[in-house]
Amino acid sequence: MLGGKNGNFIVAMLLAFVGFFYTNNAVQASERTDQDIQSIIEQVIDWKKQSIGQNVDDPLFSNTYLKDAGNTIADWYPIGMGRIGYDDDYMAYTAMIDRIVTERYATKNKLSETKATEWHRIALAYLASGGDATNVGNGINLIADGTYNRGKTVDLGTQGINGLIWGLITLDAMRYEVPKDAHDTRQEIIQRILALQLKEGGFAFDQKKSDVDMTAMAITALAPYYNSEETYHYTNKQAGKQVTKSVRHVIDEALLWLSKQQQKDGDYKSDGKSNLESTAQVVVALTSLHIDPQRDERFIKNTHSSVDGMMKYRQGDGGFIHAKTYNKNNPTSQPDESNSMASEQALYAFVALFRYIEGDRTLYDFRDEQTTKVKNKIYEVEQAIAKLKNQPDLAKQALVLYKKVPIAERSYVDNYALLEDTLTEERIPFKTASLTANQKQTKRVMTTPSYFHQNRRKDNAITKQDVAAVAELVRQKPSTEQEVTVTKYLKQWKQADNASDFSEEKKLLQQRQQEIDKLKKEIASLNEEILDKLYPFEDLKWSDAKAVKEITARYKALPVNDRKQVIQYEDVEKAEVQINSLRRQRVITVLLVVVVIVLGMSFIIKKRRQKDDEE
Repeated sequence: MLGGKNGNFIVAMLLAFVGFFYTNNAVQASERTDQDIQSIIEQVIDWKKQSIGQNVDDPLFSNTYLKDAGNTIADWYPIGMGRIGYDDDYMAYTAMIDRIVTERYATKNKLSETKATEWHRIALAYLASGGDATNVGNGINLIADGTYNRGKTVDLGTQGINGLIWGLITLDAMRYEVPKDAHDTRQEIIQRILALQLKEGGFAFDQKKSDVDMTAMAITALAPYYNSEETYHYTNKQAGKQVTKSVRHVIDEALLWLSKQQQKDGDYKSDGKSNLESTAQVVVALTSLHIDPQRDERFIKNTHSSVDGMMKYRQGDGGFIHAKTYNKNNPTSQPDESNSMASEQALYAFVALFRYIEGDRTLYDFRDEQTTKVKNKIYEVEQAIAKLKNQPDLAKQALVLYKKVPIAERSYVDNYALLEDTLTEERIPFKTASLTANQKQTKRVMTTPSYFHQNRRKDNAITKQDVAAVAELVRQKPSTEQEVTVTKYLKQWKQADNASDFSEEKKLLQQRQQEIDKLKKEIASLNEEILDKLYPFEDLKWSDAKAVKEITARYKALPVNDRKQVIQYEDVEKAEVQINSLRRQRVITVLLVVVVIVLGMSFIIKKRRQKDDEE
């Protein structure tokens, strides 16, 4: 037995040693530096390029990739790459988005009949690529149409909590001011998200059981208002009861639930399966709150952080897999083959972490980077607040410093919660300006720091090389493969100060674009007629010969590479062979019939002659 002063001293020393060991070994996870993370990011991008047959030294945003611009499979890489300033052809991307959005706006449902997230994803990608999401194409405002005025056509929540979450993220990407006559206010969107919190503290798409992905996304959306003193009075949808909570209260509950869900390897599960995407969303959520995913003890299990959890899914080729086990419900995601969706989410999660380490704005805060003066004010107030743990009487001075921070930057004061709690405990009356009501910026300023070597041109002025390239382009036969290049040049001609000096080239580009549009319409028409007249191919008859001949002729008139856009184009080629085979069979049949008739006639004539001879 240990007893007396010496015994107590030994026990104290043992406890101190255990505490030291726990803090420095049981909790501490391995950390990756900004250089490590930059290398991971670059390798993900290199993998993506190679996966579509491009050289790693060439831009990702080229003809092959940008054919899918404006769709979910192509819009997330620009977000991750743009937010770290990776050198690529962003003008080509924004030019294609201008064209695609304009075309889709000419249809009844515009970008989507029910999915508001179509507006949100495209707006974020457009912003990350240096564009103004309030002025896409010929003045289309994706922020108004997709978020605060979405309800004028379809409710923002039609898509469930997803539409509300990404609507708020997009609205706050530039802290856009919401007009007084808007259908939905910022506060209303926040309240609707809060009302969907589940009893265990998290959020879910189906509103049944908390899900890691949706909980992390909800935290990311609400993060700019963690320091808000506003309270919301609403009916919780699941409980059906009136609730009064602040955003901070809800986020803290959601963080607690997320912490409990973390696995021993640092990763997370969704639908009972550990996966990369859920873990990546948690990393984005934590950095949105300025929480260090590599150091915060709440998010380290068995010495593994959520960053370690993501690295578990990294492949030797630089890409990431979705999960370690095969899921028959997700056949495109193999446990030993890098996956595009997993890789894109890993990309922007590591970009979020990198930006956190570098002291830049959060992943989805696209505003101009903070000035040194603003950063110094934030640092000063954070140091003052930190002292309140031992000197609560300094709360008033800390509050004065906090109010000197511009309202739009107060969400970056990491420890404001301590100041608010201290002021409340000390019974010091306080009230600061509403964070939700003071969002005024509306225009995009592209000042994302670049951590990669830059070869990108700094202006859009038309050069002799551009003129020569256009001349070479128009000498070639029209093809839809030229669409990205032509669209990019037309945007450059539109923006360049010296465009009037090259009006003839602009006319040639416009003419080529018209030729490309004609080809696209022809391909679309062919696809319709193939389905209507030739499908299913195995049932083709001789009566289909004329249709096959016409469609085959039109198909062969297309540029060789454009033929691949014709649905089941291999079957179209086979159809001609099939009809030719039917033609041969028909000819053979006719010939056989003729032969039979001739032989029959010969036999009859022969018999008659024999009869005549006998008589």
